Amino acid sequence: MELPDRYRVIETRVAAFDLEEAVRLFLEARATGTRLRAHFCTTHTLVEATDNPRLRDALNQPDAVAAPDGMPLVWVGRAMGRDVGRVCGPDLCPAVIGNVLVYLDDNHLTASYSASMAPLVEGDVLAALGF
Repeated sequence: MELPDRYRVIETRVAAFDLEEAVRLFLEARATGTRLRAHFCTTHTLVEATDNPRLRDALNQPDAVAAPDGMPLVWVGRAMGRDVGRVCGPDLCPAVIGNVLVYLDDNHLTASYSASMAPLVEGDVLAALGF
């Protein structure tokens, strides 16, 4: 499995990807049994890592993915010519439930998630429709 390209900010290698690519990467890691360490990094995280060698080393491990969780890191990446978007931990976690991708885009559920939820909501939907 190939990890995303990275760009250096202060002393940390930040992943050059966006939320959609992050979801794909973490689903692929789960499917293949590949262990990854996800770190959702803000500018503050990287500043802290300059004085904390354990944190800096954790962020730069080969199996670590330092995701840009904050627009300043996205802006730096873009200024360096990288195709990067914000990857926020709270946005990523609900995007994948039970190893199923939830959202197709910003307002549509995937067919696989809808099918997985159908048995749980079928009765309520039918009752609401008067069946």
